[in-house]
Amino acid sequence: MDRAANVLGFYVDVAKLPSGSKRGRLGTAVAEEAAINVIADLLHWLGAHGRDPDEVLERAQTHFLADVEVR
Repeated sequence: MDRAANVLGFYVDVAKLPSGSKRGRLGTAVAEEAAINVIADLLHWLGAHGRDPDEVLERAQTHFLADVEVR
């Protein structure tokens, strides 16, 4: 979770929001959009390096679901 929060922080910082707007609903919406952009950028990177983005998404989903079941 900490790694994800750090990556999202970089993406949110790029949005150049006023410091107070990173809280509340706006902040949550911006973080969600940042997460989508992170995922899309990683999928582009994977494709550019000869990997199958769909396969990687399936594997990531499997990891995610395994973590959710543990909690």
